[in-house]
Amino acid sequence: MTPDDWTAGMENEAASVGDPRWSQETWQAARLQPRPLVQQVLVYGSFLVALGFLNTLLMDSALRFSVLQQHNPLGRWAINTLHYPGLIDLTHLLLPALFVAALATLRFIPLALLTMSALSFLPMEGGAWLYAQTHDPLSYQTQSGIERINLVSYTGITAPAFILWNTALIGLATYLGQGFRLMLTRRTP
Repeated sequence: MTPDDWTAGMENEAASVGDPRWSQETWQAARLQPRPLVQQVLVYGSFLVALGFLNTLLMDSALRFSVLQQHNPLGRWAINTLHYPGLIDLTHLLLPALFVAALATLRFIPLALLTMSALSFLPMEGGAWLYAQTHDPLSYQTQSGIERINLVSYTGITAPAFILWNTALIGLATYLGQGFRLMLTRRTP
């Protein structure tokens, strides 16, 4: 029996019973069935790879605008609106927290989300590597020759304090997302 079959059976059982309290609890139990772990890893991992790609794109544009003085609208927006710390906060903290809150609403396992958020630098570095492979390298002329900037190093933040802060924020987002899901699935008798 697949999880969807089980959920459908539980909902049918809840609809056919005359006891409203038992029916409500059964209906809620059907809604609490988590998604398969493989699906969770693929969805969240793909999001983190895309986020690493986006972060590297924004950082590349910002560096080209501010360091190399190459005019581009994206780099100008990134530097003038977000600055470098804002880029990191947006792509490493805010966007993952919002996405995790949405995933928790969709019955993703909290422990899986926390584990993947603590290890988020791995798929994000994969996205940065993908960006570096598909775009021109960021380099500039110096007196000693051409210097290349390693854009991948801007994406994978592995400082323990940052990982703890990110995991705590993801935990809060997971808790809020689960609470919102429970609020939506409650039925009044």
